[in-house]
Amino acid sequence: MTAVLLASAPAATAGPAGAPATGYRACSVLRTIAWHSWVAGADGRYHLVTIRRPYAFSVVFPVVRFPAPVH
Repeated sequence: MTAVLLASAPAATAGPAGAPATGYRACSVLRTIAWHSWVAGADGRYHLVTIRRPYAFSVVFPVVRFPAPVH
């Protein structure tokens, strides 16, 4: 579903760089992914290390406003 929303985003329009077009909003997430690995040390033994990498994801989605239901 995310791919469909991204595919339906409008082409860039005049405005601030990186700003979504009218009727669309952007959501950005910054996460750090960490995992453990082994690295050979100078002493010939393997040592456990933690590797961390930051990743940023941005998604543009349409802002849909539905009218209030009539009862």
